[in-house]
Amino acid sequence: MPRPLVLKFGGTSVGAPEAMGQAAQVVAQARREHGPVVVVTSALNGITDLLLETTRAATQGANGKRGAAAAARILEAHRAIAAALLPPDAQASALDAVRQRVETFRRLISAIAVLGEVTPRAYDAVASLGERMSAPLLAAVLEAQGVPAQAVDATELIVTDANFQNAQPNLAASTPRIRERLLPLL
Repeated sequence: MPRPLVLKFGGTSVGAPEAMGQAAQVVAQARREHGPVVVVTSALNGITDLLLETTRAATQGANGKRGAAAAARILEAHRAIAAALLPPDAQASALDAVRQRVETFRRLISAIAVLGEVTPRAYDAVASLGERMSAPLLAAVLEAQGVPAQAVDATELIVTDANFQNAQPNLAASTPRIRERLLPLL
């Protein structure tokens, strides 16, 4: 098997229906021309900023309404892309994964607001959610375009030290997990 090509898409490359559709076309073409492709995606444009702004507000006493409003905006951004690019039957499963991450966000923000502070570990957990929401959506868009795809959560693959907000990957522990989880998909 040839080495997989790794494609990384930033937030503006997946942040609107047209952009995500174009990213999916790039992946499809790369797969035809190169063979196996691994896609790494950022959060939708603006989502990470919204997640972190809401986190900061929670530490400063913002009430739950701000977290609920942010969660609704995040879900709507993903729903708009799903509605534009996916058939109705594919929308539900793609959005279920997003909803699970949004619920995690709500719970984290609630805990942060109660404590009035955010630990480095909780901050990293919030910061990672945007990518973990966009990956299943992009995978569903690829599938809808006939490109076999499966979202894989980076937390299943990457092992780091416990130095949150400046964690270093443990390659010796991560490499076998990456091989075991990704190679069968290629």
